[in-house]
Amino acid sequence: MKKTILIISILFFFSICLFSQIDGELIDTTESMMSIEPNQTINDDLYLIGSLGLGDGMIEGYSFGYNTIAMVENNLRILFEDNSTQVGFPTNDWQIEINSSLSGADSYFRINDITNVKSPFTIQANSPSDALVVETSTGDIGLGTSTPSTELHIKDGDSPAIRLEQSGSIWTPQTWDIAGNETNFFVRDVTYSSKLPFRIQPNTPNNTLTLKNSGNVGIGTWEQEHTLEVVGDMQVNSYFYFGDESTDGNWRVSVVSGKLTFEKREGGVWVTKIEME
Repeated sequence: MKKTILIISILFFFSICLFSQIDGELIDTTESMMSIEPNQTINDDLYLIGSLGLGDGMIEGYSFGYNTIAMVENNLRILFEDNSTQVGFPTNDWQIEINSSLSGADSYFRINDITNVKSPFTIQANSPSDALVVETSTGDIGLGTSTPSTELHIKDGDSPAIRLEQSGSIWTPQTWDIAGNETNFFVRDVTYSSKLPFRIQPNTPNNTLTLKNSGNVGIGTWEQEHTLEVVGDMQVNSYFYFGDESTDGNWRVSVVSGKLTFEKREGGVWVTKIEME
């Protein structure tokens, strides 16, 4: 009986050696029929020839296709736990999370900052192709395009936009949109009824509105030498003030009943001084 057990042990040992290099733990998973016992610790480098299947949903005969690693389970998570103990070394733990574990919740790919209980990066399922692209040679970022041509290139079928939303966690909530389409480039005040306080129509001429570092504003010119310089016609549909309209001694000009009227503020009221047909 003892001889039989010894012979079986020797045969089993040589069968293992045929498929594994004990030195570096080289395991041929495509041919080896050796079963690995649970809770084993390998104190050496491990070389795996073939694909690796993980998870409680993995079955024998699983078709890996071109996948080197396949994880099959209903709660897929990969944890990166930094066990550094020396003072000054980083210790933050991270996790890759695939889909929520709650019924009816979202499907996504997510990176979790485990130590600080935050999720700084999430890709929701069914996101469009080229939702985020980093170009190889220049580092340009594309949103909606695989061929970004500037540092940040946003492409969409209808009014590509950037939203600036102040959440209210520190100051009063306020939201602005900067967007453009075939009608205009505009700034939209989302908080206040989506008003459009600033708009530029396509094909607007050069230098329609210019601002210099001197503080001078030009309309129709880039060579303004005064605080406001207009090259071209100007129309005023109300009053034109010289000085503060609420201060005595200042003037305003307007057209009243078909007459060019010059008024001066005296004693808190406007007094007509000159009228011209």
